[in-house]
Amino acid sequence: MNLKLSRYSFLFNREGKYLLYNSRRNNFYELNRELYSYLSDTDIFSADSASAEQAEMIEQLRSLNILATEENDDDYLAELRLRHNIRAFDSSALGLTIVPTISCNLRCPYCFEENKPAGMMTRETADKLISFISEHEAAKDIDITWFGGEPTLGVDIMEYILEKVQDIEGKKLCGHSIITNGTLWTDRVIALFKKYPLGGIQITLDGMQPEHDRKRIRHDGSGTFEDIMNNIGRITDALPDVKLDIRINVDNTNSADYIRLSDMLYSRFPEAKNISIYPGILRANRGCESPSFFTSADVVRFYDMLRQHGHESYGYPQHCSKGCMATRTSSYVVGPRGELYKCWEHLGKPELEIGKIDSPDLTNGKLMRRLIDNGHLFSSAECRRCGLLPVCSGGCPNKRYENLYCGANHDICTVYHSSNDAALHDLLYNYFASSKKKLKNLHVSVNKNAHVSSLI
Repeated sequence: MNLKLSRYSFLFNREGKYLLYNSRRNNFYELNRELYSYLSDTDIFSADSASAEQAEMIEQLRSLNILATEENDDDYLAELRLRHNIRAFDSSALGLTIVPTISCNLRCPYCFEENKPAGMMTRETADKLISFISEHEAAKDIDITWFGGEPTLGVDIMEYILEKVQDIEGKKLCGHSIITNGTLWTDRVIALFKKYPLGGIQITLDGMQPEHDRKRIRHDGSGTFEDIMNNIGRITDALPDVKLDIRINVDNTNSADYIRLSDMLYSRFPEAKNISIYPGILRANRGCESPSFFTSADVVRFYDMLRQHGHESYGYPQHCSKGCMATRTSSYVVGPRGELYKCWEHLGKPELEIGKIDSPDLTNGKLMRRLIDNGHLFSSAECRRCGLLPVCSGGCPNKRYENLYCGANHDICTVYHSSNDAALHDLLYNYFASSKKKLKNLHVSVNKNAHVSSLI
């Protein structure tokens, strides 16, 4: 069996340190120089022509998936694709992003829903939605995400839908969550989610108060920072078992605020055990949406800053498996008029509707098929060949669709792939240099009569 360095193994050296990252296992190793040179300089690793000791070493490297045959790497890719297909075509669960209204009480300048039609979902439309859910006979589990506009403006219609969903025979509401601006958490809203407990809440901040209040503004131009902070306190007190994700948007205008704001939040709510804070990276694209957005080099510097402040794991790759509703057959965005979409960013755009909840026929089946067939990374030969595929989500399916069919030129690659994997090396080396965790170490002797001295 002839082995080679797996396509999922990345060798590099920095400042006298010899390192190897394997995306298949998401393992990171420090090597001795001897092993690094052996792996770098050898094209084919054959146990058949090696000494017994070298054959043992080659087998250990194979068992770690550092070495592999082409067929073995292809089989792993096929396994990942099969998992994707199982999720994409699973009809036993129905995922719904329900938009009670596209209206919002804020006027954030960057909102993609600006100038879209207002109005609230009616009970008549909600009843049609319940029928739509019932007609998905194979779906036993229902998962709902409340979205907007600002969904808490529709507290009454949300309650109506939740009451009706409970009564659908043979189906179970396995979870619901909400994405909210956090400004309208009245007693009425909190009472609703005490009655129907949420799985999660997401609230976004745009930095410390001056920067946030410049962006997250009401119709009269006033800021919202203190109202959101007060409501975070109300939520953690009233709904202590609900996971509260606080996303802090960061770009080059406010990245230095992230640590200060994160520390302030934990200090202000010291008893809250349900708060999770994370950065929302606003990354530059080709035809960049904003000159203030991060480049890949900016992302590396930002993660390095976080590690220097004790956030050790930032920047280290993570396996991606969740996928996106745009590439799943049993997931929909439901607009306030009962219109159906496959992507949040399509909301309120009639030309991107795929149908209606009260009609059995799709009005834009071509769009749905293109997103499901080509919106994922496995549809791309370049992505299938990429060794970073296990730690890359493939980017936004809608942006991939726009690249293929609308003449767009979005950069959908993971930040790790930038500049011929230089960003991956930078992030990993900075993680290595600052991490207090002991890396796995491969100290392997590869001399003719030698053996593996230690494999930790």
